[in-house]
Amino acid sequence: MARKILILGGNGTIGEAITRELLSRGEDVTLLLRENRQPCHPTATVTADGDDELALHRIQREEKFDIVINLLIYTAEQAEMNLRVFADVRQLIFISTVCVHDRERGVVFDEQSPCGNRFSRYGQNKQEAELVMLRAAKEGFPVTIVRPTQTYGGRKLPLSVKGKSYWGICQRILDGKPVIVHGDGSSAWVSTYTDDLAAGIALLVGREEALGEIWQITSDEVLTWDQMYHILGEELGRPPKIVHIPTDILVRIGMDSGLRGDKEASVVFDNAKIKKLGFSPKVSFRQGVRKYLEGMEQHPEWKTEDPAFDERCDAVCAAWEEMARDFVSIFED
Repeated sequence: MARKILILGGNGTIGEAITRELLSRGEDVTLLLRENRQPCHPTATVTADGDDELALHRIQREEKFDIVINLLIYTAEQAEMNLRVFADVRQLIFISTVCVHDRERGVVFDEQSPCGNRFSRYGQNKQEAELVMLRAAKEGFPVTIVRPTQTYGGRKLPLSVKGKSYWGICQRILDGKPVIVHGDGSSAWVSTYTDDLAAGIALLVGREEALGEIWQITSDEVLTWDQMYHILGEELGRPPKIVHIPTDILVRIGMDSGLRGDKEASVVFDNAKIKKLGFSPKVSFRQGVRKYLEGMEQHPEWKTEDPAFDERCDAVCAAWEEMARDFVSIFED
């Protein structure tokens, strides 16, 4: 018999892939949606705000879900509320992040690596939520914690410095405009296509040995940021004009885009634990870019731009290159 599964955040980039994966496996999936929202796939829905404790209590009392997958928990308070609401479930899967890791104390990370990211408030909040869940797990609550890295798919791409639009960077490359990459472009990064993450999470659903455990699920492919942008350019048919700007400078001018404490550091992730359950990521970055571009052609409405960010990039790149030329000229004979 299929398990009754409730997904909170099931219409997002990651949630859509999880929903599709579980439906393909014959699971009984319900999405929690806000009022007037349509599900990403044909499936049952319930209507409520993910932070409305009374509404969630009512839904769980009426529906009696066996398994809950929550992608909307960002704070310790939200974690505590979920523990109260879903006290009778067989499994609560909390989607955390590898951003909880202390990037200053390592480069290769697994589930046991030191946590404590002093730069990322997002990572700090997720770690606090993890601690709430882990305390509950010690008391027998059936919690499973999943740590993905940057996950992309649909209309999203892994990018260094961007504005509100992912396509906007592609358009700059197509237009021959410079694109900003933090540092010197040589730091290593790991991103994961949504389908791979969803397949990994599906392996944990309803699994007894997954309870009370942390599971890191990422791609095995390690690329530098320059390599990623060059692959993107190759698939677009035009080489990118990359302008390297130190992360410190980008932070000071408000263009860090979540770099500090996350993308600025080189990372490698050890997935040995989830691989013991049969996990094997399939989608390379190049394949993921191709899927993204195919999606753009199928959904031209996704090709949104961000004129304010575009103008900002033009100004910043021009100023940086002028400053660099002036600096170099000081030392020229």
